[in-house]
Amino acid sequence: MKSLSTKKILYAAADGLRAVSASSDNTLKIWDLRNGKELRTLTGHSGPVVDVAVFADGRRAISASSDGTLKLWDLENGVELHTLTRHLDSVRGVALSTDGLRAVSASSDNTLKIWDLRTRRCVAAFTCDATVMCCAFAGRTVVAGDAGGRVHFLLLELSEGTSHYAVESPERHLCCVITAHAMHATPRRG
Repeated sequence: MKSLSTKKILYAAADGLRAVSASSDNTLKIWDLRNGKELRTLTGHSGPVVDVAVFADGRRAISASSDGTLKLWDLENGVELHTLTRHLDSVRGVALSTDGLRAVSASSDNTLKIWDLRTRRCVAAFTCDATVMCCAFAGRTVVAGDAGGRVHFLLLELSEGTSHYAVESPERHLCCVITAHAMHATPRRG
């Protein structure tokens, strides 16, 4: 059985038969959990892969890398589907919404970005005072932790069929409304 000591297991597939690991050698690996054998290596990042999230169906994944990109992958065929490039520094974390339509990414560029995976576009961004270390979806709430020790809770308001997104941060009393053409931030009173 191969040792996974140099890999960080980040996701075990819902079927309990496979795991996906991210690695400092710029790759992702898919493992058979029954026998510990490597099934496939995914290549394409030019820097260490630091996080991965797998879609609920177990057939696709999204990875985060210190090369500043996110990549969408077809796990069944081992091919890269698309590269998302809006961060200016290392991407530290990535998470998927439960419906798999959106992703959130955390970066050393002090931003948290929301991605519409249908259009593969960044639809919202939130700037923190420090590197954003990790992120997660909790229903309509995005939770992120930064290197300054702050935890941010952002309420994601989605209007289906439109290109309007609102991101609200209770601790900063800021509401952002993102449209297809502009982002407006307004301080909240009281």
